[in-house]
Amino acid sequence: MTREQAIRKARAVVGPRAILEVRSFVSSPDKRAEAKAEADRHEAERDCLRAEIDRRMREAGIYELQARSRKAHEARADALHRAGWLAGYRFHINRATSSIGSEVLGYGDTWEEAIAMAEARITTDTEERAAAHRARVEARKAAR
Repeated sequence: MTREQAIRKARAVVGPRAILEVRSFVSSPDKRAEAKAEADRHEAERDCLRAEIDRRMREAGIYELQARSRKAHEARADALHRAGWLAGYRFHINRATSSIGSEVLGYGDTWEEAIAMAEARITTDTEERAAAHRARVEARKAAR
């Protein structure tokens, strides 16, 4: 089949957006068969290892522990949902971090609680930043 015949046939099958590729690197059928056989050997080895891992996890009781952990996580989420924890506070104080995001600084059932939490958070953040700055200044002085 010539190139033109191949193009016509491909466009008849695929449509006008058909793309034909001619690659410069090709392998022989023998090399592909050899690579496939090697890949099959590695796949068999991997399957044996996975079976061994599965057997050991079953013997050690890992699957049961994972199931118990999942149940505990679901029970916790259910309890928080029932308590209204996820969106249960009426007052929130946020700080805009960008044009599309914000950081929650404080929340509570009253404005006083929310403001107190925000003040504590800001004070702690400020103190930590000041301590980090002092440490950097001391390190620079010591390096001189």
